[in-house]
Amino acid sequence: MIIDFRTKHKVIPEPVLINDCIVERVTEYKCLGVVIDNDLKWHEHVAYVEKRLKPRLYCLRKLNSFSVSQDILATFYSSILSSVWTYCLICWAGNTDKSHIKVLDDIIKRVGRILGENLPSVYTVYLKHAGVKLQSIWNDSSHPLYDQLSSRIIKRSGRLRSLVSHTNRYQSSFIGTAIAIHNKNFTR
Repeated sequence: MIIDFRTKHKVIPEPVLINDCIVERVTEYKCLGVVIDNDLKWHEHVAYVEKRLKPRLYCLRKLNSFSVSQDILATFYSSILSSVWTYCLICWAGNTDKSHIKVLDDIIKRVGRILGENLPSVYTVYLKHAGVKLQSIWNDSSHPLYDQLSSRIIKRSGRLRSLVSHTNRYQSSFIGTAIAIHNKNFTR
């Protein structure tokens, strides 16, 4: 798979050979349960997650129709449904289109109606997970992102310098989100 964001002067590279065999080029690839496409748009991953959630939602509705207790329904949601859509959330949720996130939010709202409670949206859970991950980075100076984030600290205020980029892709990534979370929650 070739990931290239250049809009001008795109050059198609020569085929890759391994042991005199041409490696097939693909536009999307599933790695460790996350579908990555060559544009890093994540719509294929959201479709994959939605496809995995629908049968599980059916089972939750069936359990509800059998008058199973709310505690068991909540446990079923936490272990069977929530674990599917929160898997690697930090990797893909920041740069996913709102229309694709809405697909998952609609499923979560349906689950909330079954459970009789308001469940947090995908973006709310993403921000929570990003905050927890940011805290673990600050607590571990050997983390690969520690130096990148600590080098952005403004000495006078202790806040982090925002990212400068021409596209929204980098600002919506984990690093951009982590900087925004740090600056929002920063107190001296």
